[in-house]
Amino acid sequence: MDSLMTNRQNVSGSAFIKNGIKLYLDKELSNVYRFSDDGIIYVSYITDKYAAVYCDSKTVYVNPCDIAEDFIIVNKSTQKMYCYLDYQLAGSWDTRTGNDETPTHSGVFNIVEKIADWNFVKYPGSHADYWIAYNTKDEEGIHDLNGDDEDSYGTQAYHKYGSRGCVRTKRNGSKFVYDNYKVGDPVWVQD
Repeated sequence: MDSLMTNRQNVSGSAFIKNGIKLYLDKELSNVYRFSDDGIIYVSYITDKYAAVYCDSKTVYVNPCDIAEDFIIVNKSTQKMYCYLDYQLAGSWDTRTGNDETPTHSGVFNIVEKIADWNFVKYPGSHADYWIAYNTKDEEGIHDLNGDDEDSYGTQAYHKYGSRGCVRTKRNGSKFVYDNYKVGDPVWVQD
């Protein structure tokens, strides 16, 4: 077993199962089965060949490639964005998601592009210092919005004054996402 160990063996923290995979054990508690569902797991350690994770009150072993160590969770009901890096919560920011007429879509997505100094073609005169697209089908992304009333972020004001589907956050939040996440990293938008 020692020959498998790497400098990542002492990892400890929460992780997101990529693509909404949740882990279950068979009745003999030997094989790992994967079902489509969303979940956060607790990672106890990682080696080159496997990761030990705590899920459903059991420790199971999975391929580290199935576990995202860097991911973002946006919770629409609390209007918060939670940013995880290397399995740890690295920061959280208030948000303003889509209003009742143009709601933000829920689901598991991946970052598809990052652009600094972004001018919205669809909305002339609107500018973001940082644009991080995660849902190209519905043209949704995480971004700041110059001149927006950031004091109401994190409140229920989004029902009436929300975005047109994007996740707006303060400039320091969008900069954090821009600086720390790469294309392909998961974004989980929860109801």
